[in-house]
Amino acid sequence: MGFEGKAFCLKLCVLCFTFLFWVLGAAIFGFCLWLRLDFWSNEYLSMGSMLKIYYIAIYIAIAVGGLIIVFGVIGCVGAIASRLVPLVLFLVFLVLIFLLEVAGVAYCCVMREDFQNTISEGEIFKAFIKDDYGRTNGKTEVIDYVQWKLQCCGGQGYNDYIDSYWMNKNENHKDQVPLSCCRDYSANKYRSISNVGCSINSQDNNLIHKRGCGNAIVNLVEKHLLPITGIVIAILALQLFGFLFIVLLICYLRKPPPQQPDDVVYEMARTQEKAPYPTRGNTYSNL
Repeated sequence: MGFEGKAFCLKLCVLCFTFLFWVLGAAIFGFCLWLRLDFWSNEYLSMGSMLKIYYIAIYIAIAVGGLIIVFGVIGCVGAIASRLVPLVLFLVFLVLIFLLEVAGVAYCCVMREDFQNTISEGEIFKAFIKDDYGRTNGKTEVIDYVQWKLQCCGGQGYNDYIDSYWMNKNENHKDQVPLSCCRDYSANKYRSISNVGCSINSQDNNLIHKRGCGNAIVNLVEKHLLPITGIVIAILALQLFGFLFIVLLICYLRKPPPQQPDDVVYEMARTQEKAPYPTRGNTYSNL
């Protein structure tokens, strides 16, 4: 394969990688922007001051997604136009993003146990249930949704509703838990939260979900940990291949193309035209 063929293959590889990287950035940007604007996410993140840090993480992810979109376009322009400056800028950006991702993965691995312990304790849910559940409809609906989907009750367990605002505000709620803690919630989820739920003193223990929502969230994350790890490894491997293709393309663009036979002939003719004709002497000098 000649010089032009190799350069074309490298350009094609860089364009494919840049397109996939751009799609990834657009997905991150769109998903995090949806999380920031979504009603349920805002209600959940406003439940406790400890969750405010996730707002910062969402803003950082939105910024990173936007930068990936911008530099993805720069990388495509550099590959199509065979320009070194856009390709070098894109390569530097990829290196910075790669280092940031590696640092984030390492931080999550180191802090994984602390994260699990903090969430499994369910202190955020417990404090919210005790003081605010049933007082603010939006936040109450968030807890109901979590308890229904994860089939859990309370932060640490259904006992978190004892002496809570929801139980004390209505005599009908005495020794009760909300409908979202009941196993038959799907059939009764359109009832008002002021109605009676399930009795915690019932002899039939199958009426109430006994698992706390903190442990339920941890179990959900652990259940999907392997696919998440695979996706992260695939993204890092894709970036490494992108580094390789971009570096090779930059090297090819910096290297002058080899001279073809026609170029050699042209160069010899051009040089000959510039040189003076050799002296052949007088034809009649020997006569």
